[in-house]
Amino acid sequence: MAQKRFGNQEERSRIRNKIEDYNKYQWFVFIPLWLVTVLQMIFPARTLPVPEMYILLFDVGSFLFSITAFVAIRLQVRKLKVKLEETEEYTSKRI
Repeated sequence: MAQKRFGNQEERSRIRNKIEDYNKYQWFVFIPLWLVTVLQMIFPARTLPVPEMYILLFDVGSFLFSITAFVAIRLQVRKLKVKLEETEEYTSKRI
């Protein structure tokens, strides 16, 4: 029985560490969006020999990627929090 408690503590700490890592690094998904913005400040669209439609598609693509990845990370954190609560409830019932 002591091993089960220890295993649950180990699992809870692993889940907490994952949640902390996701929260810490979730802002990295916006790097492509920031990079596109900075590159547009350095090289305006009118000076590039590329049609503006391609630049617009690149902007929208990086924006959609960043938003989608951010939402996916937040959903994963929500699932991990539910799993963490379930393991804590299981442990409190066992004690």
